[in-house]
Amino acid sequence: MKKRTKTHETEFSELAELAHALMVATGNVGGTQVQRARKRLAAALERGRSAGEDMIDASTDMAEETLEDIRDRVNAGMDQCKDIYDDVHDDVLERAKAADHTVRDNPYQAIGIALGLGALAGFFLSCRNGRNRR
Repeated sequence: MKKRTKTHETEFSELAELAHALMVATGNVGGTQVQRARKRLAAALERGRSAGEDMIDASTDMAEETLEDIRDRVNAGMDQCKDIYDDVHDDVLERAKAADHTVRDNPYQAIGIALGLGALAGFFLSCRNGRNRR
């Protein structure tokens, strides 16, 4: 899955057009030195194009691998969170059932404990509100 951006394609096209224009402009000029320079320019441009495409492909591959690695880590984390949630959910249900059985087996004691805890909470809250009024 190798993609190139429009910007890189445009840059390669512009570079090829400039090189082609330069070669056409020097095409009418004679001499072996000019011909060798044109051949070297064409070879250098081909190497540059090839190297540029390889760099783009390599960076695309690296980005895809990094993205896949991140996806795998997120999925593993989500699986771990689901497992923890399931364990906590089961534990809470178990404790709620145990509390329900205890209250059903001892209703008067449960009412007494609830009444005592409510009285303590009310006492502490009234003391705290009493200090804030001064």
